[in-house]
Amino acid sequence: MSGLLNIPYIQTIGGLLLVWIAVKLLVEKREEEELEASINMLQAIKTIIIADLVMSLDNTLAVAAASKGNYLLLIAGLTLSIPIVTMGSQIIASLMNKFPALVYLGAGFISWTTGEMINGDKRVAPFMYHYVPENLKSLLPAVITALVIFGGWWLKNH
Repeated sequence: MSGLLNIPYIQTIGGLLLVWIAVKLLVEKREEEELEASINMLQAIKTIIIADLVMSLDNTLAVAAASKGNYLLLIAGLTLSIPIVTMGSQIIASLMNKFPALVYLGAGFISWTTGEMINGDKRVAPFMYHYVPENLKSLLPAVITALVIFGGWWLKNH
């Protein structure tokens, strides 16, 4: 799996997909309310398939990035994440409906992981930080997290 993380730009692409998922998580209720009954079955199936593929790839990349090359953590993360995603989704959805702050917490965690993944991309990070002091590199996860949470809040409320 660490070989997957060595593919140029894969962590950045996966991270950007995670940003999309985090923002979608924050604005989803509004979009659900605005859906019209005219959406046909083929469009719904297409959306579900694309979302499942993106989330599966990002789940794998996020767990691989979070494990930082530790195969035990990688295996444990994937082993735990699959049942949580498949069987625990109803519980998580119920908790998120009850406690909306959990949605922001989850989006924040996803966004933070994005920053870490981009920082770990051996092709993108050196380019991004060519003119930036090394100590500012650690700010990227916080900046992305703040932008996603504020952006998601703004999109949902405007």
